[in-house]
Amino acid sequence: MNEHSRSLLYLKLYCWLFAISFAALCASGWALSELVWLSLEGQGRIPPAVTQILIYPHWWIWVLPIPALLICAMLSARKSLSIETVLLFTGSVFLLEILIAASLAFALALPFIPLEL
Repeated sequence: MNEHSRSLLYLKLYCWLFAISFAALCASGWALSELVWLSLEGQGRIPPAVTQILIYPHWWIWVLPIPALLICAMLSARKSLSIETVLLFTGSVFLLEILIAASLAFALALPFIPLEL
């Protein structure tokens, strides 16, 4: 294996690591959303509106990684891959990961924060 094919393999692997980590984040976010929602229902509590919007119809969390996985598959099928393309893809996925993780953390913690005025 020459140096060029090895670096191409590493770039493709780097893309797949980000796409799979995004899918794992979404799967764990879905599981936590389900647990928090069931916990709130079991306690008979009504969650705040932000929590209801983000975690009640939590099927959307499963849909999020599909475009990233498809783009990663398309990038892996290419014969040549530039570092700029890989960095643009992984930077976008990383930004989505942060946005989803922060949104879910806020929505999942909000029902358990005492907000008494």
